Amino acid sequence: MGWVVGLVVGIAIVAVFVWVRRISVAAGPSEASREVPVSGLTLDVLEFIPSLEQITVVFDAPLPDGDIGDVLRDLLFDEALRVVRQKRQSGLPIDGIATIRVIGMRNGERVEVGVLEVEEPGELPEPPAVPLPHMRATGDPFRGMTQEELDLAPKLRDRSGEDGIEPVGEMLRFSERVDAGLRLRGVDPSSASLAALTTTLFELAGYTIDILSQDSFVAARDGVKTYVAIVPHGSDEHPELQPSEMTSFVIDFQQSRANRGILVTDKFGPFDIYAMEKRVPDVRFVPHERLQAFVDSFALDWDN
Repeated sequence: MGWVVGLVVGIAIVAVFVWVRRISVAAGPSEASREVPVSGLTLDVLEFIPSLEQITVVFDAPLPDGDIGDVLRDLLFDEALRVVRQKRQSGLPIDGIATIRVIGMRNGERVEVGVLEVEEPGELPEPPAVPLPHMRATGDPFRGMTQEELDLAPKLRDRSGEDGIEPVGEMLRFSERVDAGLRLRGVDPSSASLAALTTTLFELAGYTIDILSQDSFVAARDGVKTYVAIVPHGSDEHPELQPSEMTSFVIDFQQSRANRGILVTDKFGPFDIYAMEKRVPDVRFVPHERLQAFVDSFALDWDN
C-alpha cells in the first residue's frame, strides 16, 4: 500500500502547484534558458567538390538502408541546388557545370544519392524558397491523439524478464515524409534516442525550442508554450513509469510556467496516469502504449 500513499501525497502536492501556477503562468520560462528558433531547416555540408563539369556535394544526412526513397532524394537535390547557388553568389564560376552529384552518409560511409542533371550548363533551376521545408504547423501532439488512443490501457502481459522494452527505433513506424524530415536534421530514426526523436519532431512541426536540460525543453508555437519532459527507460530500471516520476514531472511543469505539459517515455504507463490527467488537465502522459499515436499526431504535410 506504500505506493498508494505516495501517489495520494503526490497528487496533494500537485494540487498546490496547480493553484500557484494560476497566478504565475503568464510569466513564461526563464530568460537564462537557451532558445533555438526554427524557421526552415539547415543541413550540414561535409564537403563541396567543384570540377569543370560536375560539382559534388556531401551532406551529413544519415541515409536509410536499402532504397533512399523519392522524398529524401528530392529534398537532398533541392538543398544541393541551394548550396551551389550560394557558392555562385560568392564568386564560384559554374558556367560549365552540367551535373550535381549528391552524397549522403550510411554507417559512417559516403553513399551516392544520385546525380542531378542541369538542362543548360551553368543554368540552375530555382530551389524552393524555404531552406529544407518543415511540416505545416497544423498538427498538435497535445490534442492530436484521439480519445480512443488516449484510453489505450497498459499491455496485459508480464513486463519483466525477457519481455523488456524494445528500442524506440524498432518500436515506432514513421511515414516517408517524417522519416525524411528527421534524416535531414541529422537524426536516424532507426537508432536515435527518444530525446532526439522527440525534440526533432517538435522542431519539424515549426516549434521554437527552449532547451532546459538534457531531457526537457519548452516548445512554443502560436503563443502556446508546451513543457516537454523525456523519461527514457534504463536497461536496469523497472519498465513501468513510477508515481514519483509522474509527480516530479507535474511539479517541473508547474515551475516552467508553460501553458501545458507532455511527458514522453518508452516505459509502460500505469493506470495512475488517468487520475493524474483528470486532476491536472493541462498535462498529457505519452508512455509506451501511446508513443505511436504521439508520432502520428504530428502533421504529415509540409510547405514547399
